[in-house]
Amino acid sequence: MRHVREILRLSLEAGLSTRVIGERTGVGATTVRDMLKRFARSGLNWPVPVEMSDADLESCLYGLPGVKPGRRKQPEPDWSAVVCELKRKHVTLQVLWEEYIGAHPDGYRYSRWCDLFRRWEGRLPLTMRQHHAGGEKMFVDYAGDTVPVVVDRRTGEVRDAHLFVAVLGGSSLSFACATWTERFADWIEAHNSAFAFFGGVAHLLVPDNAKVAVIKACHFDPMVNRSYTDMARHCGTAVLPARPRKPRDKAKVEACVGIVERWVLGRLRNRIFYSLAEVNIAVAECIADLNEIRVLRQFGKTRRHLFEEIDAPNLKPLPIEPWVHAEWKRCRVGLDYHIAIEHHHYSVPWRFARREVEARITARTVEIFLEGERIAAHMRGSGNGRHTTIPEHMPSSHRRYREWTPLKIREEAARIGPMLSLLVEKIIEDRPHPEQGYRSCLGIIGLEKRFGTERLEAAARRALEIQARNYPSVKSILEKGLDKVPVRKARSTRRSSTPTSGAPDITTERTAMLKHPTLELLGQLGLAGMAHAFTELESNSDAANLSHAEWLALLLDHEATYRNDRRLALRLRHARLRHHAVPEDVDYRAVRGLDRRLFDRLLKGDWIAAHESLAIIGPAGVGKSWLACAIGHKACRDNRSVLYTRLPRLIDDLSLAKGDGRIAARMKSLARVDLLILDDWGLEPLDGNARHHLLEILEDRYGRRSTLVTSQLPVARWFDLIGDPTYADAILDRLIHNAHRLELSGESMRRSTISAAA
Repeated sequence: MRHVREILRLSLEAGLSTRVIGERTGVGATTVRDMLKRFARSGLNWPVPVEMSDADLESCLYGLPGVKPGRRKQPEPDWSAVVCELKRKHVTLQVLWEEYIGAHPDGYRYSRWCDLFRRWEGRLPLTMRQHHAGGEKMFVDYAGDTVPVVVDRRTGEVRDAHLFVAVLGGSSLSFACATWTERFADWIEAHNSAFAFFGGVAHLLVPDNAKVAVIKACHFDPMVNRSYTDMARHCGTAVLPARPRKPRDKAKVEACVGIVERWVLGRLRNRIFYSLAEVNIAVAECIADLNEIRVLRQFGKTRRHLFEEIDAPNLKPLPIEPWVHAEWKRCRVGLDYHIAIEHHHYSVPWRFARREVEARITARTVEIFLEGERIAAHMRGSGNGRHTTIPEHMPSSHRRYREWTPLKIREEAARIGPMLSLLVEKIIEDRPHPEQGYRSCLGIIGLEKRFGTERLEAAARRALEIQARNYPSVKSILEKGLDKVPVRKARSTRRSSTPTSGAPDITTERTAMLKHPTLELLGQLGLAGMAHAFTELESNSDAANLSHAEWLALLLDHEATYRNDRRLALRLRHARLRHHAVPEDVDYRAVRGLDRRLFDRLLKGDWIAAHESLAIIGPAGVGKSWLACAIGHKACRDNRSVLYTRLPRLIDDLSLAKGDGRIAARMKSLARVDLLILDDWGLEPLDGNARHHLLEILEDRYGRRSTLVTSQLPVARWFDLIGDPTYADAILDRLIHNAHRLELSGESMRRSTISAAA
């Protein structure tokens, strides 16, 4: 500040010379004279008004600081508009100056233009320089731009993948990965990936105020998402959100987002991706170049070198297990034994169709539970309307049809012989569309069970010779024995090294299939379900994102499902149920007095666990046997042994067994079954042997196993049906007094079915 007021006082009041004034104030005499001349030209009078400050007095004499009146003849741009434009994407000072010079050819050159802008920018609010200690903070955010991913190659449907960015404050080591959404599950999974990439956990996490992180933003005390806090507590860190509308609080990640968008998205702009795994592989390669190769000019080192020196020694160790966020959803299984979760369909074992289940959904897996028991587990798929189906979940009929792929048809034909393999290829080639030949090939391959491998191979040779390329011709050759007739052309073909024009080109070499050593080992150990799951996961590109624990969980779940299905099939085969009845197919709309609540309670099987009995009573045709088989089917699912038999036939079998000495073993086997279904009770009176056998069966089972009886007769008439009062009291006391009753009524459902068909 110049001593303007003091110099004026010494000159105008004290009358001192300019030299003396300069000596007293420490100002040169020339400066004193110049100041007095400026005062004389200003039009002010001495003494100046008291309310005028020294700064105002100086501005009246010298003008505003930094402004040179009359020097700037070129037009100046609106600097506030320049600042606003610079906040837009991909806009730099160079771009704006080119636009300015295009409008004003005689304007300022680029260096002077930038200098004027920097001076004007100096009037803006100051920015505080932040210091980040090593391992102190990890800044996280999502980039604004997305990566398009083709999720359906046939239709070209595209889904956007979002780019998660994390950066450490000390070294600026950057991490990025793609997720399908910005929802909480993907948010947490991206954090776990960032922690694994850095090899440790920072002391603080600094997100913005997005809903996945902050429920209610506040300048002083924000309300952080509870699940996000739980994740931070599990990892031994804390969450410190940036202040609302203060992006400079997390300037590190804001700058990193811009760098990642230019460094990653700019490089990948011309690539087409077909899965999220492909995107993450490409992003990882670009991030590796950014961290490992690019040198920071202010430090002369790469981000990786700075990380090893600053952040790595100060990071907290990773938790033993990564924190997994799971969402629960109640679903109802459809008739196609699939449930829909976020536009993707996942299979469950077919026997649970129409049941209400609970799905546990994480970023990588989908687990399905029924009454607290896990019944299926899948790797999570993208929501593109597709299906994820485990073959073991399918009924045997569906599975057999699905397994017959074109590749398997060719493999089966090659297994039988080269002639049949060539015949199959010719059949497929001759059809306008290959699928038209698949059924014919399936029929021909199926003839192996009836006629054997050698005869089918010979028939294929003869069919090739006579140009008979269809199923009826091959079947006719086998039925008429023409496959046993020698074919001369075939012998001449073997003698000649070069096939003639009329003879088929026969290839006798088979392609050897390489087996993965892991698959061989799983086969030797009898783990067929795990082997099949291993093959599926190995061919799935998204499986690369799974951890070892998730891989093992999926393999074990497939093996458990495979064994449960085999066990169920074995139990059903031993049960010998008369009808293929399942609880999900019960028709509650039929007018027969079926109490749905009671029947559902019976299906749960608590009465079987309590070793009680059940009597299903009703007129002919109301579905007693069918309902009994449905209950038996449900018991088989619950890992219980079941045996279905008609009472008249059982009595005859026991009489025969008594004659040939097998009665003891037969009675012992009947006593071991968890649920014995006796159908058609009371069709005819019981004789002495029948009463004796029935009493022995019920005596062995009473209080130890459960028995289900179906009958057209009401219970009141059973006493007379048995005949002998002593036997009747003993039999009914063991069968009826602790039994549940399901009484039906109405007309025969067979009659209604015939009427409806007519």
